Amino acid sequence: MAAEGDPFVFNEADLLLGIKAEGGTGASQNIFVNLGDTVAIKNNPNQGIVKNIAADLVAVFGETWFERTDVLFGAFGNRSNLSPASSPGTPPEEPGRTAYVSSASTSPGSAALRPSFSSTSLGNGCTAYRGLKAALNDLTDNNPDLFTQTASGATIMTESIHVSSWSNSWSARNPNGGGAGFQVFTGGIQNSFGKGTEVFVDVQRMVPSTAATYVTTIGIDSAGNIRLVTTPSLTPFQTWALTFPALDTPAKRLPTADPDNDGNVNLIEFLLNGNPGISDPAIAPDLDASGTNFVFTFNRRDDAEAGATLLFQYGTDLVGWTNAAISAGSTVVGSATITVVENGTSPDTITVTVPKSVAPGGKLFGRLSYTQP
Repeated sequence: MAAEGDPFVFNEADLLLGIKAEGGTGASQNIFVNLGDTVAIKNNPNQGIVKNIAADLVAVFGETWFERTDVLFGAFGNRSNLSPASSPGTPPEEPGRTAYVSSASTSPGSAALRPSFSSTSLGNGCTAYRGLKAALNDLTDNNPDLFTQTASGATIMTESIHVSSWSNSWSARNPNGGGAGFQVFTGGIQNSFGKGTEVFVDVQRMVPSTAATYVTTIGIDSAGNIRLVTTPSLTPFQTWALTFPALDTPAKRLPTADPDNDGNVNLIEFLLNGNPGISDPAIAPDLDASGTNFVFTFNRRDDAEAGATLLFQYGTDLVGWTNAAISAGSTVVGSATITVVENGTSPDTITVTVPKSVAPGGKLFGRLSYTQP
């Protein structure tokens, strides 16, 4: 524990945790916690419990703080003004206007990754961060406020005491209903308490004009413990689903969900390299029946192969089906000839050829069955 009265200092590149109340007890106070250097966290994201701030949470928000849905927390980190050479870790390079931004999640790694932001948008968020840093480090002109650490190493900003700093408070930077500051990031950066036994925000790393990448998850439990934890191992499908902003809830990311209502569930969208947020029925297998064969053609993502079972099923009456297993390479299974064309990192092109002689009535139905472990 840090001794009470020590100055609260955090560096330009540190990840700052902020906690506020939207009303009631503690609405005029914020709690801040320095979680450490952003790149050091990126390189060591699974640290477990790093602090306990139970006493601070009770002092500011009351004994029932963990039950309150109007108490919210989030985190922000900014490396905009730092030389790449000053970044720790391997590799050390962090491009200009790199930001570490939290997003509400239901479990570690479950938040959808943010889409790309322009350098200007990232700069707006980083500017808000710099104002907060200057206030907490007593660097603003004629700032009479002095922020000291509590026994846990946190600090508390109080509107009636830190009058000149309140314009840079977490409440001001994350205003209710959107607005300036960190709200430039779609959906805000906070999660609320009052749910489960531990509440989470995922921390994502953002650089200009590039989609975000997952770094770590901040969890706060009912005992006031702050954890830095990483997502459990994700399946290729789960990793893919997190890259689509339209899949912004766990329900929309289910393998059986069809959020764009195009008739292709998410798992099939993944297999065929579709976009689950935009109706794209054209990704379904194409049929050419102009010659002596039925020829079905479709794409398969490379990351949809390992450990999965892919069957092409064909039949004449939609009741009885013949299975033709599709593997990594070309093969013949029963009456079906399967040709797999590797396209480098792009999806494979798969062609299934079935002679019309297997369908005496001249009618054949085909479908795909795809399961992951």
